Amino acid sequence: MAVFQWLDQWLASDPTNFNLFIMISTIIALSSVIVLTVMIKKIGIEHLHIKLKIDRAMFVSLLILITGFVLFVPVEMIFYKQYVGSMVVISILVGAVVSSYFYLKQKTV
Repeated sequence: MAVFQWLDQWLASDPTNFNLFIMISTIIALSSVIVLTVMIKKIGIEHLHIKLKIDRAMFVSLLILITGFVLFVPVEMIFYKQYVGSMVVISILVGAVVSSYFYLKQKTV
């Protein structure tokens, strides 16, 4: 796909672009892990069904992203490891968003 080829060329064009991509991914990952951890602790241990819903959302998002990676990313990509890493970051971000949603939903009930 043209988007992945453009991103691959952009990452290869300058080390600053590559470092910027890694830095943004790292910031998103760290903030998502912090939010996910805080929300899981606030939800509590007695609400196992909510934790399972969060885990399921993260798992499904990771499966969808990996399937999209296998189907749409060309074989000749140079920075495929960064794409795989960003898929994990997106999955953790989904977990943080879903945990925040369930916490706010539980809080209002």
